[in-house]
Order: sequence, then C-alpha cells, then structure tokens
Amino acid sequence: SMAWKGSTFPIDTRQCRVELQNGQFFAQGTCRDGNPVLYFRNYLLGPWREREDALIDAVLYRLDHYLHHFDRECRRKGESSKVTLVVLMGKPEPLLDWKRKMKRKKRNPDGESEDDSDDENVTFISTMTSQELKANPLFLGNSPRLNSADEYYRHSNKNVVLRLLGILDLHYPERLSRALLIPGKGHHYGYYATTVGVRVGLRSVVASDRTRSKIFVLRKRKELRAWIEDDELVTLVGGNAPVHPSAFAF
Repeated sequence: SMAWKGSTFPIDTRQCRVELQNGQFFAQGTCRDGNPVLYFRNYLLGPWREREDALIDAVLYRLDHYLHHFDRECRRKGESSKVTLVVLMGKPEPLLDWKRKMKRKKRNPDGESEDDSDDENVTFISTMTSQELKANPLFLGNSPRLNSADEYYRHSNKNVVLRLLGILDLHYPERLSRALLIPGKGHHYGYYATTVGVRVGLRSVVASDRTRSKIFVLRKRKELRAWIEDDELVTLVGGNAPVHPSAFAF
C-alpha cells in the first residue's frame, strides 16, 4: 500500500481540475454512527468528458485530503477514523420528484398538454441547475462550461465505480465503515439495472469478503435514512441538507 501511495500521490490536479469542480465526490455530514459521509454522484450538470483516469484522480485527491482531516479530528477525540460512502448512480432526487409529478399530471384528463409539460420541464431544469450553480462559487456568472440551461448527464460508468471500490478494498480496507449503493434503472444509466447485477460485479473487483460485507445495495433512496438522519442527508438523495459550496472547491 505504501508503494501504491508513493506512485499515486501527489496527484497533478491540473489534469483533473474539471472533475474536482463539478461536485461529483464530496464529504458532508455524518451517519448515525458518527462517521463522516462521502458522496459519489453519477449524474451531473453538463456532458461528461469521459476521462476515467481524471475522474479516478479527482476522487483519490479528495479522498486523501478528507482522510487526513478526519484522522486529525479522530486523534483529538481518541476515536477510530472510518467513513460511510454513498454512491448515487441515478438522477438527483428533485429531478425524479418532478418526473413523478408530471406523470401524475398526464394521467389527469384535466392536466396540461404534453407541450405545456415540455415548457415546464425547461423551467424546472433551469431552476434546479441555477440552484446548483448558486452553490458553486466557481460557476457564478458566465461559466465556460456550465450555465442555467444545462441538463444533467451521466458522468461515470460501471467500470469507474468498480475500480474505485477495488481501490478502497486494496488500499483503504480499514477505513470503510460501509458503502451504500443505489443503482440506476436501465442500461442507459451506465450501471447494473438490478441489485443482483451489482453484487455479481462486485465479486470481480472486491476480493475481500470482509469488504464485500460492508457494501449494501439499496433499492430506494429512502432506505438511506436507516443509516443517515434527514438533517444530515443531502437534498440530492432526498434529505434536508443543501450541498455545501465546498463540494465544488478546487
């Protein structure tokens, strides 16, 4: 592990600056056990550059920074340093809420026409992206990459997620308290469509039975509440906590 760290760090952040600025991997809040919570998001504003190595580097850079910070806090309190990882492969919760609302409208014979729904779709996306841009200090005003007209696109694939879990298994085996995976639905999400498929994929990259026992595949976002309280859970997965601007810091 020391040899791996010596060959991996320090990371040249110039090669993964875009990935560091998009809020894909960040720490916020604590779980019910008091461990810090790390989030990995699959759907982000704007198209993905499809640079897997840059994404891996960005995650490792942030992870190394967070763990050093967590270790200092735990030494001060005399506690062990472990983390809870949430992997959200589907779209953000507010977007899913809107889609459910529109489906109910279409079933209502007195509801709006499909054209009106499309207009509302544009308004909703604009509002949602504006909120994320507002939280991101690097994208205020005219951004060369993002604006309030952008939509959410997939920014990873099963290969990236399994590579990251493999790295955690090999090089950070004692740091993971648990990993909570929420798969997307359908092949277009770039991941497995079923919890069975996820577990089969994990066996190919996570060699340790102990580490695999810490990985929980959830069917719905609301199951996160068993591990994380609503006020600690970010809004992207149905909680009450807005994403902090530090998630977009470079």
